[in-house]
Amino acid sequence: MTYRLIYKSIASPHVTDADFRTIAMFSSIRNKQDNISGLLLHVNGRIMQVLEGPETAVKRLYSNIEKDPRHRDVEVVMSERADQPYFQKWSMGYRPMESEAQMDAFFELNTRNLEDAIPDAASEDMRRVVGEFASAAGLKSR
Repeated sequence: MTYRLIYKSIASPHVTDADFRTIAMFSSIRNKQDNISGLLLHVNGRIMQVLEGPETAVKRLYSNIEKDPRHRDVEVVMSERADQPYFQKWSMGYRPMESEAQMDAFFELNTRNLEDAIPDAASEDMRRVVGEFASAAGLKSR
């Protein structure tokens, strides 16, 4: 059984794109030790991260994130127990986003059925972004 936690936060003003790459690199190493996988996304100082793995390890990591001065307004978007992780191949995937619309599209992936998460009137751009995340996560997409 996997525990999945998705949170969002705002990066402190001094955090740069280079800092995000460094965070992702060191997180990848550390997460392997704790059997945690996930994905880190950011755009314009907004952060969204998916953490998956043993519940105690994920909760411990999230507690550390809440105390990290590089974050503010840390908030859980979703948490659940799941049969398997979405991102089992990544100890910490990383992707800077091009727009806030892409970040918002990713939040829709916290539903169990990806097809239901894509509105019929969604733009082609949103469908492309959701499709990219679905492919990376091994999820089914339209």
